[in-house]
Amino acid sequence: MISVFDNKVECCGCSACKNICPTNAIKMSLDDEGFMYPEINQELCSNCGLCRKVCPMQNSDESEINIEVYGCKNKDVDEKLNSSSGGMFSIISRYILDNEGVVFGAAFDSKFRVEHLGIDAIHDLDRLRRSKYVQSDIGNTYKEVKEVLALGRKVLFSGTPCQIAGLKNYIKGKNENLYLIDVICHGVPSPQIFEKYLEYLSKNYGSKIKSINFCAKELSIKALKINFINGKVYLKNATEDYYYKAFSNNVMLRPSCYNCKHNNFRSCSDISLADYWGASERFENYQEKTEGVSLAIIKTTKGKELFELINDKMEFVETTLEHAIKGNPNITSPSMVNKNREAFFKDYENKVEIAKLLKKYTKVNPIKKILPKLKYELSKIRNN
Repeated sequence: MISVFDNKVECCGCSACKNICPTNAIKMSLDDEGFMYPEINQELCSNCGLCRKVCPMQNSDESEINIEVYGCKNKDVDEKLNSSSGGMFSIISRYILDNEGVVFGAAFDSKFRVEHLGIDAIHDLDRLRRSKYVQSDIGNTYKEVKEVLALGRKVLFSGTPCQIAGLKNYIKGKNENLYLIDVICHGVPSPQIFEKYLEYLSKNYGSKIKSINFCAKELSIKALKINFINGKVYLKNATEDYYYKAFSNNVMLRPSCYNCKHNNFRSCSDISLADYWGASERFENYQEKTEGVSLAIIKTTKGKELFELINDKMEFVETTLEHAIKGNPNITSPSMVNKNREAFFKDYENKVEIAKLLKKYTKVNPIKKILPKLKYELSKIRNN
């Protein structure tokens, strides 16, 4: 059986162990930082060892790698507007659903916690669209995927690289009806921090939340919009919102994320999706900051075949992996540990109010604020 991890770097929280346990001896429980880890009921454990075999942190699979890279934009303008980046995920999902398949991805539940679930109807697709910058709860979806595949139906499963690796280990072997898509991952923030932040905003706005969108394109490709039941709206750019800034500054990511074992094409996904940062530098009419452009990294023969089946629904241009990595280094490299991470979570455990906590650890050093201006002034002096 797996051990209770003293070194939490060795657990990505994918829940593969929970899903495969034949005696239901494993449940996922929150630690003091608000991340989920396996907790084992020793009385139920049969010592079968399946949990250790399925763990993607201890066992890696191998997959063919034959990389092609594209910048993509959904031709359906409304669908692109209501999606992350260029709306590539929606196109792939529609193909699976149109062929009587099931699509699994991350969605908000009724309390705006992020969970994985499966859908088999187009009208539910919007629940899975758009990025959710918090670790999702896999629940029992690995089991559900296996059950759907046993019926001979197609399945699209999207998630972080470690979640894809966990599912791959759980399913074992190849299945032509299973399509795996991972998102290029910056790292996953604590679900409990996110929950506390929403509680703070609800109290501040005097209302329960109606909807959340991390990709509110009416302001920016990266902007947090929260609609409240009382009609009020919270809308801030990623550079202004405290939660977004803490996420971007790597101060509240899961310990395993800083030493990711499943980036750099190790997740065994068929396609990797991301924002194509820098697309406008290379291609005319690909404005990633205003309209969004999807980066699609095709890695397997199955992924290539899927791309060819749906590419009439998009505008696309072939690009290079080197250029993609330049704008999105998390393709190959994990996020760096913020030197204040330990202090951040110590303050959190000491019940520092969430807004004050996030504000404290996202302050910009005054020197960093004036440095660009100083460089500009010096360059003018040198040029005179």
